[in-house]
Amino acid sequence: MKKIITGCVFLGCLSPVFAMPIDFVDQGDYLSDPHSGLDWLDVTTSVNQSYNYVSSQFGADGAYEGWRYATTAEFNTLVSNWTSQPSPITTIGLVGIAEGLLAPLIDMLGSTLDSYYMNYYGQTYNDYWGYTSHNGLSYIYGMTNPVGSNVNLSVIYDNERTLSSSDYIQASILSSLWSTNAVRGDIGSYLVRDTAVVYKEPVTVPEPATFALMGLGLAGIGFFKQRKQKKA
Repeated sequence: MKKIITGCVFLGCLSPVFAMPIDFVDQGDYLSDPHSGLDWLDVTTSVNQSYNYVSSQFGADGAYEGWRYATTAEFNTLVSNWTSQPSPITTIGLVGIAEGLLAPLIDMLGSTLDSYYMNYYGQTYNDYWGYTSHNGLSYIYGMTNPVGSNVNLSVIYDNERTLSSSDYIQASILSSLWSTNAVRGDIGSYLVRDTAVVYKEPVTVPEPATFALMGLGLAGIGFFKQRKQKKA
């Protein structure tokens, strides 16, 4: 019976523990999503710049050389990957997101609302209105690929000002009044490029506690083997 118990302990030591896969990487002024193979430039980099101006800077020696406008589908995929939605987001309408999931994404891509407030008031929105961090309001408004002469706007919206407030994303907000030459202090551009960050599959690695249990299992086997030899 003791041998059986010892064997179970030893086999239990070999149970796999899966390490978390490589995930999003904050590169400072851009964010790498290895799941989709794209880098995302900080949206606040391009606030108060029109679609036409930003597009003109994609060429050699331009301010955004190597970058391009994201599509609404890529925007949705970014949020799907970030929030681990049960099914990928495909709608261009408003999609509610669970509380607390969007704030870190906004921190990494830059709040265009805060960019506006810093420019005009020298403070973030939350500081100006007396909210503590992540308990007020932050959002990213950015342009994606246009349809005709109108620009697509997509938003990542985190509202914590009241208990009844909600967080959401919305892709492809078309406005007949928003042209490819329009600018606004709280609107930037969602720009992407292929990432050099490689996604790796999860690997099986033992935890430190597993090593300890393995040692106990081996010690137990040695103890019973020595005891058997003495009896013989």
